[in-house]
Amino acid sequence: MGNPGWRQAVACGAWLLASGCADSGVDVDPWSTVTDTAVLQVSVAPDGVVAAVVADPLGRAAASVVSFDAHGAVQWTRPIGWGASVVALGDDRVVVAETARVVLHDRAGTTPFAIPATACGLDVHSDARGFVYVLVAPYPGGSIGGVPVDGWRGYIVTIDPQGALVGLEQVQGAGCPRVLAVSPGGRLLVRTDTGVFVLSGGVYRSVPEALRARLDSDAIVALGDDGSVAVATESYSPMGYADVRVTRLDRAGVEQWTHWVGGPGPDDLGGLALGPGGRVYVAATARPVAGTVVDPVVDLGELRAAIPATGAQAFFAAWEPDGRLAWGAAPGSADDDAATSLDLAPDGSLVVGGWFAGTMDLPDGTHMAAGAPGTHAGFVTHVAP
Repeated sequence: MGNPGWRQAVACGAWLLASGCADSGVDVDPWSTVTDTAVLQVSVAPDGVVAAVVADPLGRAAASVVSFDAHGAVQWTRPIGWGASVVALGDDRVVVAETARVVLHDRAGTTPFAIPATACGLDVHSDARGFVYVLVAPYPGGSIGGVPVDGWRGYIVTIDPQGALVGLEQVQGAGCPRVLAVSPGGRLLVRTDTGVFVLSGGVYRSVPEALRARLDSDAIVALGDDGSVAVATESYSPMGYADVRVTRLDRAGVEQWTHWVGGPGPDDLGGLALGPGGRVYVAATARPVAGTVVDPVVDLGELRAAIPATGAQAFFAAWEPDGRLAWGAAPGSADDDAATSLDLAPDGSLVVGGWFAGTMDLPDGTHMAAGAPGTHAGFVTHVAP
């Protein structure tokens, strides 16, 4: 089982000013009744700096990006748009993609990138070297970094670890393409209207049909530099439960193994990662079936942990390349808790974000208090393998 390195409870709303969760520019009354918050996304930079999106899950309050150093100390916070995605660059710099703009945040302030509003939303990913890839589809008449571009066509914008625009490439096909995953070395798995491709060095390589068939619209995908893929979805298991299905495939699309994990109820997939050594990591939330006598446990095969009677249990796990469970953990509280996001640190350890009620119990016995009874707080925890 993994051992926690550092952890942070991040509470906003009524605890906004006391906790330092967001700076004074956040438009939230510190005495507001909006106290329920969650960490919705985490991103780890090559130097171990972590960026987290903290927000009220129901959208009743402003969201914030929080930057932690490699030891878990808060460096700075800043308000961001609801639904934004973040990528940590390191050296306290964070790229934030909002609905219609991409900006660079750091301790000194905010700098917009010369990336136009997009007709298809924004896909933002990063690799292990610290490069960021933004997929945009501009409206007609737009430009990127001062370069005129065709409207309604997809472009991949590359941002280097220092925050400079260093690449611009038009994606094959028309419509609204998507970047499904980026490998540690910078290979992109791209879906277009003509197929699914691995893009590297300007060269497109079609993926096998057996692999493409696995990449449905709800799947979370992780790509290895060797072309292998991990895929996680929320699916019905052979037992009839709405579980998390985790599958590893080789570059030819041949299934290496599949595991169904979670509880007997409708489980929620939080995040997926594929480590440089081939380990597969998952964070998710298990739930029981209300009003039944089905055993309310998180089932990872070799690890089973009770789900609270209130109905939600965060868990995360790692599997070796051959499918053996490397370790698993189901830390949590006597109330609801959930794991909503994960990312890998440079040393192969795991950073997980989510939310909890009451007291969060970590594998080393550490307790984090959420605050007032009946409220939730976000958490970020670093788990060493």
